[in-house]
Amino acid sequence: RRGGEVVGPKECRRSIAGELGSELQALIHTAVEELTLVAGEKIAEGVMLARSGRVRIEPGFDGEYGKVRIWDAPEQLPLDLGGHPN
Repeated sequence: RRGGEVVGPKECRRSIAGELGSELQALIHTAVEELTLVAGEKIAEGVMLARSGRVRIEPGFDGEYGKVRIWDAPEQLPLDLGGHPN
């Protein structure tokens, strides 16, 4: 969300990369406080869960991509990023 406005995943990634240098910088090195200011609380929470290894990884098979799940229940997904349960 930006100023109460819902933004899509591409715009959110551009904002993160533009303000923090790159997506990789945000995912690995940026302090949670700074990430919260730029991307919002829910995204910062998801990054911190991924950094600590508290995600569920479902491997891919037979040409299907694997999936990384940060939140299990659909109501926990960051809907402002267009999150879907699948």
